[in-house]
Amino acid sequence: MSAVERLHRFKARVKLDDPLETRRKRRFRRMMRAAEKGQHDDAEKQRVWMEAVMSRHPGRVLNICCGDFPLDDAVGVDMDPDVFGLDYRVPGDDLAFCEDDSVDCIVTNYIEVFSDAYKLFEEWHRVLKRGGGVAITCIDAEQYDPLKSAKKFNCFTGRTLTLFLQKSGFVVDSVETSENTLFVVAHKPRRRK
Repeated sequence: MSAVERLHRFKARVKLDDPLETRRKRRFRRMMRAAEKGQHDDAEKQRVWMEAVMSRHPGRVLNICCGDFPLDDAVGVDMDPDVFGLDYRVPGDDLAFCEDDSVDCIVTNYIEVFSDAYKLFEEWHRVLKRGGGVAITCIDAEQYDPLKSAKKFNCFTGRTLTLFLQKSGFVVDSVETSENTLFVVAHKPRRRK
């Protein structure tokens, strides 16, 4: 699926006919122009990869920092009130709306905005069911300087993400790099350690 197709699908689900939705309408038009120019192709590849991981963990999925290209059948969590995929406007490291062991999978493609990786992963560990999965895509700090953006507080390598996840109780299944992007899959062990 292309970014343009994804935007058209979500336009049908998001009500943009309300007069109060003027900012979101402008945002949608801006996103569509960029998608038509191919500016969101890399992000779309990440979403397709995350959807493949989600398919191995059916059930309740949280899309942390969902942004404007939310994933089908995922609960959108973001701090920006204008994004299209928003279901809960909360930070991804404070999921008070989720009970312990209530989520099957957590995905994100914008983990660099969190300043405290331990807090983030411990919260994810709390809400994930045993055997639940995590899919993370992020810029590889060994290949690119992710701190060029004022919104990003952290940078990761495959090794640092692995260490943070393991310290928080996860088992890391795979860490792959493609171009300048890390693709990390982990899960919460079925048995207590």
